[in-house]
Amino acid sequence: MINNLRNAMRKERIIEIILNSPRFPQFPELFTNLMYLSTNQNRPQNVLENLIKEHKQQLSSLASCGFFIPSRNKVNLRDSVQILGIKNIRNIIFLNWLHAFSPSGKFDPFDYDQQKRIWCLRSVGAYLLGKEIKQLSAEELFLQSLFLELPLIALARAVPEVYHNLQRLTQPNSSNPKTIERFLGCPWDEFIATLYTRWGIPENIWRPICYLDIFSKSPHPKMSEFLETNLLWLVYRLTNYLLKVDSGISFQQLENVYNEIIPHSTQSFISFIRNLFDKTKLFVEAAGYPHSSGFSLIKALKENKALIQRDIIPYEELLDELIEVYRKLELIEKEVQKTPSDSTEILKDSLTGLYNHAYFQESLAKEISRALRYEHLLSVILLDIDDFSLFNQTYGYLLGNSVLMHLAELLSKNVRESDIVARFGGDEFAILLPHTGVIQAKFVAEKLRKSILQTKFPNPFRDVSHQLTVSIALGCYNPRETLISKEEFIQQLLKHLKHAHHEGGNKINSIG
Repeated sequence: MINNLRNAMRKERIIEIILNSPRFPQFPELFTNLMYLSTNQNRPQNVLENLIKEHKQQLSSLASCGFFIPSRNKVNLRDSVQILGIKNIRNIIFLNWLHAFSPSGKFDPFDYDQQKRIWCLRSVGAYLLGKEIKQLSAEELFLQSLFLELPLIALARAVPEVYHNLQRLTQPNSSNPKTIERFLGCPWDEFIATLYTRWGIPENIWRPICYLDIFSKSPHPKMSEFLETNLLWLVYRLTNYLLKVDSGISFQQLENVYNEIIPHSTQSFISFIRNLFDKTKLFVEAAGYPHSSGFSLIKALKENKALIQRDIIPYEELLDELIEVYRKLELIEKEVQKTPSDSTEILKDSLTGLYNHAYFQESLAKEISRALRYEHLLSVILLDIDDFSLFNQTYGYLLGNSVLMHLAELLSKNVRESDIVARFGGDEFAILLPHTGVIQAKFVAEKLRKSILQTKFPNPFRDVSHQLTVSIALGCYNPRETLISKEEFIQQLLKHLKHAHHEGGNKINSIG
């Protein structure tokens, strides 16, 4: 009796920590509203359209790309709603939220770039499998596939000690029920059922997931009464296999399970894999996610040698791919041979119009060489938007991109024509100031910090504006005193930029 009470309290405490932890953000309000509307048969059309207005560009692109229906011309918001349907729109909004995830700290165990590729490939795979079986909902399978690791990610970010204890287990659902109960206060399926319920997820979504043992390394699933569970197991293990996350299963074992679960499939397993990569690339490009290059069958073959023996890509297609590579190389060569004014476009960031990271590194190397030869000073400013990942999670990537464009324009207006402004990373910018000492650089940095603080960044989707702050690091390369390489100089700047963040942001840290 006492143990039962203690376990119940432990489970409740862990769930409360997750629900209230700033390290695991709450589901976006738009998603929860759409989740409710997707179960409401009498929803007014105009209510739905008003809710999703700020996503109309992305939804229009997805509605007309050929993934959900045969390709058609660009459509308006009303047509997008008709084509996609409330459940697909709900799923897209949730996937957008997942794409805003980034490490919660240096000890966060998840590789989120890889995880985002997994989410995209798996959700498209679940959708395609759902279309194979008429009695299932492809839209619900799409969403269910995105929830599989979410309790683990929540534990890793909010209660890391529990997560690491779970990772030491091989099969917590089956072979270690007492151990997992000691960690969580209850069995795994009960824990995630409670967590999904507290998150407001309907039972028809989470129930099949509870029967799926994602910890098990067995190459064959325990066939469930829920067909959805069996399909989710297949797409979970297949995605991990294709992206080289899971080496505990073979192609043949996956093919056997595919044929067992879908005995009357309209396509072979190999055809399904080819279609999966094609459709995922189509979906990701239309959605505007930055990982479309990760969904190439050629790349999958290169990274997973076992696939080469399976004749997944016919010889003719490999030849076509090779011809396409040569064609792209010829185009690049022609671009490089153009006039300087044209060829500089290759060196520009497509979103902000600033120079890109590669051009900045090349320019810094040249300026350091000149500084050493002529013994003149050179300064560099690195600038990073404070809490920008949280901003993207809250308001979405479209607004985030709008802010980056406005910030790029502001930076360009506040430096000399001879200075080089570049996009250094996602929300990081770099400014190269030739013939500039530390005092002048500090003046420029402070002017930029104040200008950004005082700027109200417009929201093109709503009649509101947003205020941002930045962390800044600056360093002066003095050839008479500095005997470090370009790489060491950049590393020092990044270290000082990190310190500025940790000290609360909206400040300047200078080297020396």
